[in-house]
Amino acid sequence: MSADAKAIWLEPLGGSGEPVELPSSGVLVIGSSSSKAGFVLEGQGVADVHCAVGRTKDGSYALKDLGSEFGTLLNGKPVKSGRISDGDQIAIGSRRLRVREADAKPAQAPPPARASKPAEELPTVPGYRLVRRLGRGAMGEVFLAVQQSLDRQVALKLLDKALADNSDFVRRFQAEARAAAALHHSNVVTVFDVGTTKHSHYLSMEYMDDGSLEDRLKRDGRISSSEVLRVLQDAASGLVYAESRGIVHRDIKPDNLMRNHQGTTKIADLGLAANVEAEGEDVGTEGRKIFGTPHFISPEQVRGERADCRSDLYSLGATAYRLLSGETPYEGNSTREILRAKLKGDPVPITERAPGVDPGVAAIVTRLMQREPGDRFPSASALLAEVERQRAASAQTAVVPPRSGGVPKLVLIVAAVVVVGVVGYFATRGGDEPVEPDPGPGPVVIDDGTDGVDPTDGSATNTNEQNKAANGTATQTPGDDAAERLFEVEAENALLRLDSETLTREERRDRLRELATRYAGTSAATTALDRAEGIESEILLSQRESAEEDRLVSGKLAELRTAARLEVRPLRAVDALRAMAQVSDQEALKQYASFVAGRAALEREVYQLAIDDLEADLRAADTAQAQGDFAAVNSKLTAALARTDLPEFPEGEALTPGAQRILDLRDIIRERLGELEGEREQYITEQLRQDASALATTLAGPDGVEADLRRFDFAAANAKLSTLQQSVGSDEARDWLTDLSTDVADAGRAFGVLQANWSDWKRKTVPDPRERRTTNREAVGVAPEGLRLQVDGEVQVAPWSAYAGNTDALATLFRERLSRDYSTDERRAIAALLTLSAVIENVITAEEMFIAGRNAKLSERESDRMLAAFESADPWLDDATQRERWTRERKAAQDLVAGLLAASQERWTDAVVLLERLSHESSGSLLVRLFSDGTALAPPPKKD
Repeated sequence: MSADAKAIWLEPLGGSGEPVELPSSGVLVIGSSSSKAGFVLEGQGVADVHCAVGRTKDGSYALKDLGSEFGTLLNGKPVKSGRISDGDQIAIGSRRLRVREADAKPAQAPPPARASKPAEELPTVPGYRLVRRLGRGAMGEVFLAVQQSLDRQVALKLLDKALADNSDFVRRFQAEARAAAALHHSNVVTVFDVGTTKHSHYLSMEYMDDGSLEDRLKRDGRISSSEVLRVLQDAASGLVYAESRGIVHRDIKPDNLMRNHQGTTKIADLGLAANVEAEGEDVGTEGRKIFGTPHFISPEQVRGERADCRSDLYSLGATAYRLLSGETPYEGNSTREILRAKLKGDPVPITERAPGVDPGVAAIVTRLMQREPGDRFPSASALLAEVERQRAASAQTAVVPPRSGGVPKLVLIVAAVVVVGVVGYFATRGGDEPVEPDPGPGPVVIDDGTDGVDPTDGSATNTNEQNKAANGTATQTPGDDAAERLFEVEAENALLRLDSETLTREERRDRLRELATRYAGTSAATTALDRAEGIESEILLSQRESAEEDRLVSGKLAELRTAARLEVRPLRAVDALRAMAQVSDQEALKQYASFVAGRAALEREVYQLAIDDLEADLRAADTAQAQGDFAAVNSKLTAALARTDLPEFPEGEALTPGAQRILDLRDIIRERLGELEGEREQYITEQLRQDASALATTLAGPDGVEADLRRFDFAAANAKLSTLQQSVGSDEARDWLTDLSTDVADAGRAFGVLQANWSDWKRKTVPDPRERRTTNREAVGVAPEGLRLQVDGEVQVAPWSAYAGNTDALATLFRERLSRDYSTDERRAIAALLTLSAVIENVITAEEMFIAGRNAKLSERESDRMLAAFESADPWLDDATQRERWTRERKAAQDLVAGLLAASQERWTDAVVLLERLSHESSGSLLVRLFSDGTALAPPPKKD
């Protein structure tokens, strides 16, 4: 290479890999195999041996695809072969290369790679592996990531903290992201997922590996008219879809038009932009907040008027203006100046900013940027039709017939020689024998056959002589008719092969266009182009029909959803279904499968929500029943039953699973209501049985309440009663324990009356219950634990518990003891003490009668004393409620005495009857509960 020669480099973009210099001779094979390729690239869709670059006879470089599965793109267009030059971009699978030209010096090596920087610390998002930071948008940072569950590349947008902390924004963002995920169109960036991590909120979407059009503009400069026309076609197609869904983007700009390696343009943030303030200042000319980017928003948005689809068309026109000229339509030192100019002035005509712009493209841009919406294209569909007309006209101009006496311009022909033996094979062929290049790996010799004429330049004339073959055979002259016929036959064969392939419409259209370009000037090329345009028309018609269907169906389904009022819970299915049936104009839409399926899905949703609510009521009824709240059970079941009605179904029509489930639930609810009263009674009976058993356990035994009452340890007794009160389930048991706790607490205050009023005692002689025969002694004081008595010259303490079981002696302590009258509260305490003492005395007297083997009998004297014990409390009973409880206990004592006397007299039948009556009629008395284990009171055992 001479000192003045230019070195050509291939520079990887957006990924790993160092630049490589193209060889001055031979070829460079590019692929993913380190053993077969000279330049190794790793990426999705990169074949082991993908393509090759080599030097042509005129010293330039050419690119050849080596039969890769996904093909090779040169400047966004699929190619089998083609020349490359400075600034070109090559797409190989998911990888892109840029061709760069630089001065080469004999002793100068490629610049050394920079020392690697420490790996950037990237955020962590569950389910995604973040690869690198792509950039920043209005809402936050965007990262290239791999969705691990599907092993696909995505663009992952993380909300800024300020937005993530705004709960209203997050709620709106998530709702709109989910709505955007339902948008599916080939020219709309797909939203995959929206979610929340511990630290942020994210949105994952389709990764557009060629970046935005703004990136392209800054990287490569102004874009040609033909390419801008393709951008307008893709963007208009996406906006047609947006119009069908009733969506206005409001922020179309180069940054929001993204491209992939196939050269397809897609609209980003569709469905999201409406509630996100665009980058830059957001204050209008009158202090209003505006949404959108000042350079690209429409005048009506600046004025604060409602934006519609024509506003997006204006923004698209401003975007095309920038792509063609490299400038924005309006310039200014501030946002206000730009917006003011947009309202009052006209932009510099695009033909002045970009003198070489195609007149048809300039006319489209000018119409798009009219200040008044009515002067623009009325819809994206109208714009799309005009763009397609312009592109069709351009395509027809590009296809020219073969020149008379000349050879039509050929696409780059690449001969690949795999091994030295293959080279020898080609060397033995005659010069007139066509040689088919071998696309296999290995050394490749590239010869474009044009000797320096650009095969993409339709205006160029072919004045070059065909190069001689390697074996020195004769050359082909420009007037060689055989070569022209051979090229025509080759084109016809290619068209026949293409006809036999099974392809989608889009694939066939693209392949036909590719064939028309490759065999330009042939009749097969003309046929291919006509077919391609016909298929394109079919596709566009289908897209329009699909968009119209989508608009009608989505609109009607939205009406049906609104009518169903699914947000009103609990949901009554019959109301929702009847409201849906009232929505008009449904019959005409039944021709669309999407409407039939969508309506059926909505009906299923209605049924499922109604079922969910009914089942929730059943669960709530179960919970209430377990708690014994049968009124709540009845209320919930009755309300649920009212929601099980369904509309009438046509005779013979099978019920849907949802309708059948509601009918099944209606039967279940009716059965539950029918059995409810019996279940309530059963519940109460069981609860009372359990409570009676719990009461017997707590009251009886050496550590029970009875033992505390025998010791007059009222504090200990009340502690046990309080604990028991929290565990019983029935209101009856709780009320009974409340009354008993009140009496025990009152009784506990009675001895304090004697102690507190010692100075008011008018008599100091008291009975000493410790003697077998009660003896009167002189009291010298009152202690908390009992009376201080003078006994044989010394003072002894007679404990209060000594009076337990001797109610008469206990009553004597209080009777006319003070020099004043007792207060109502004091009398209440004394009455409670004497009543409890009478109960304990009856228990002590009668308990031997129930012990087997004792053969005890109740004497008349004992029976009189048992009944007299209750009479001791009678004079102190002022409170009616307290007297009612005393009466209950006295009645129980009377029946107990009668039954025990009958047993003592061996009148067993009478004893059984009397004690059974006692168990039933006085079951709520303390006396009976102290004798019972929670069941009926059994009579004393018969004598042996």
